[in-house]
Amino acid sequence: MFIVMIRKDIPITFEFPDPPINKDTDSTNIIKAEDWFEKNVSDEYYLTEKQVLKAKERIANKKSNIPNLRRTYISCLTTNAGKNDPYVRQTLVEDEKGVRYLSSEELMRFQGFPMEYGTILRENGFTNEEVGKLVGNSITVPVIQAILERLIDTIIEG
Repeated sequence: MFIVMIRKDIPITFEFPDPPINKDTDSTNIIKAEDWFEKNVSDEYYLTEKQVLKAKERIANKKSNIPNLRRTYISCLTTNAGKNDPYVRQTLVEDEKGVRYLSSEELMRFQGFPMEYGTILRENGFTNEEVGKLVGNSITVPVIQAILERLIDTIIEG
C-alpha cells in the first residue's frame, strides 16, 4: 500500500497514476506475469514430481501459505520468493518442462530491476533464495517511480 500525504495548506490534489503498459510488446494492455516468464530456465528451478503433487494438493485444499500457479499474475514477492520450498506462498510457473520457481532474473524483473542483475548476483555467489530475499525486501521500482513522477508533476503544475 502506498500513501501520499500532502499538508492541508498546500493547494494541490494528488491522483495515483494509471497502471503501466507492457513496453516490451508495444501493447496498451496491462502487463501480465506470463508476458515476462523466461522461456529457457535452468533445470535447478524445477520441482520434483513429488513436490509438484504436494503443491497442487495444497492449492486444491486451500492450505495456508499456498503457492500461486496462475499465469496472469504473481504472488507478492516476499522474502520467501525463490525459496526452494514449494509449500510457501510464492509464484510457481508451469511450463512445458514442468513446475518451477521464478528464476533470479524473473524475480529481479518483476520488481522492476534489470533482469541481468539476477545473473550478476548468481555469478557472484548469491543463491536464488538469497536473490528472493533481496527482492522480497524491495519496493517495486516502476511503481514508486510512477508515484514520485506524478507527485512532482502535481507540485510543479499546482
